[in-house]
Amino acid sequence: MLHWLWLLDSVLPGELGEVGRWLARAEALLHSDNNIPQEMSESTANIISNKLEDHKKFFLDLPTMTEKFQHAKNSPLARQVRPEQLDNMSARFDSLPDRAAKRRVKLKFLEHKCCLIAFLYLVETKLKGWNIKYGTEEKVHQMLEQYRNFVSRNRIFQEFQKAYLDMQQVAEEYKRDVDIGK
Repeated sequence: MLHWLWLLDSVLPGELGEVGRWLARAEALLHSDNNIPQEMSESTANIISNKLEDHKKFFLDLPTMTEKFQHAKNSPLARQVRPEQLDNMSARFDSLPDRAAKRRVKLKFLEHKCCLIAFLYLVETKLKGWNIKYGTEEKVHQMLEQYRNFVSRNRIFQEFQKAYLDMQQVAEEYKRDVDIGK
């Protein structure tokens, strides 16, 4: 049904058609999150990060398109279009800022979640490598030096604390703005 609605909007005359095509792309973008992999890895974080950037860029045009729609709705071209279709488009434009904001916050939450999980996986993998049966004294010194380098050079504890606090903030924003249930 959405596809047919988008087709109807996109064939409207003049500026209404342009606005209808943009509205169709906006709603398609809002419905495009079903192809995000379930696996929380660094590659998934990159996919989500790209989606978030695309989302931000695309919806920069929302105020302009809303204004354009209001102008076109009051133009002589609007008399060529059924009032029901204009009302439907108007309702969809009215709900767009809220739906776009919710998607942005959701993508931000998923991105932080993936990054935190990837970070934890990296640290866990390193710890497993250091949690083995020790060999010679030289081998133990090498492992200790690797551990020290990894922990101090990468500032693991500070980075984890920062990532954890960021995740708490994003999770609170997600719960508040997306209005999710328990």
